[in-house]
Amino acid sequence: MISGLIDYLTLSRILINNLWVIIAAIFVFIMTIAVGFLEIGELGNKYKNSLLKTIVISGTAIFVMAIIGFNTAFAPTVDGIIGNPFYKSGFFLGGFSSGSINATWWSMTGKYFNTGLKLGTYYLFETAFAAVTLALVGVIVLKKMKFKAFFIFSIVYFVIIWNLPAAWIWNPTGWLYKMGMRDFAGGPGCSWSRSSRRIGNCV
Repeated sequence: MISGLIDYLTLSRILINNLWVIIAAIFVFIMTIAVGFLEIGELGNKYKNSLLKTIVISGTAIFVMAIIGFNTAFAPTVDGIIGNPFYKSGFFLGGFSSGSINATWWSMTGKYFNTGLKLGTYYLFETAFAAVTLALVGVIVLKKMKFKAFFIFSIVYFVIIWNLPAAWIWNPTGWLYKMGMRDFAGGPGCSWSRSSRRIGNCV
């Protein structure tokens, strides 16, 4: 009876964790699109492409992160620097099979963070934050950068630029994480990638 109760509580905790993280991810995606409305409201209708930009950012993030970007940030790292891009469970989200997407991600097991988050849940959450960091600083390229060039840059952003700090800090095999660094609010991971992006735009 006691073991049954423990199993029930464990399953309930995992379900609540996943549900809450999915809801949070949806809110962040809404915030990403809302950045476009904010820019139009602040800068006027001549910047109406800003809304299209944030939609493209979200779509590109979902696609690129699903193929390889999620792995370069959150798969077991190569020497603590970057996640293995061809890690089987994350490459193309494990082949987009329901068994892979509903499987507990390796770093969410009891050996590491012990949250019970599934691959699909964790991917959605981190993809939302990758998208919003790009959207938040995207206003500086309006009228200064061709849309095609911005689209190409966004692909690079979701494979390398955002992913490197994420792999170092939020991945339990990252070199900064193993040195004892902990970041729960997204400060270094998000801020470093945004700063790198600003420098790249200036260059």
